Amino acid sequence: MKGSSLRRDFVCTTQEYLTDEEIFLPKPLALFYRTWALFGLKKETEAHAAAREWKAQMGERRKAGEKIDSLLEGARHALDNETHLTPAQLELLRAMLAAMADQSSPLPPLP
Repeated sequence: MKGSSLRRDFVCTTQEYLTDEEIFLPKPLALFYRTWALFGLKKETEAHAAAREWKAQMGERRKAGEKIDSLLEGARHALDNETHLTPAQLELLRAMLAAMADQSSPLPPLP
């Protein structure tokens, strides 16, 4: 239960970042973590909606030539040790990370 509570708190926190004028994380990065947290909460529909918003944001950033200047190794390591998500969810999150880390990586297809 404690992990679920932490995920719920994180979803609320990322929502504050996304609606506040001052965004502390690049919006695609916040949406990536929101997607992950929603998958963990078993909110598949909301997670896919966040992933679609992430994809739109990434498309805009790529057109503008903007990169995500964040270290993503911690997230990669955590995904490698994630045990509560389905293989399809993990594959999507890994593809999202790859696309943020490397501009030449394709944006993943979404359901």
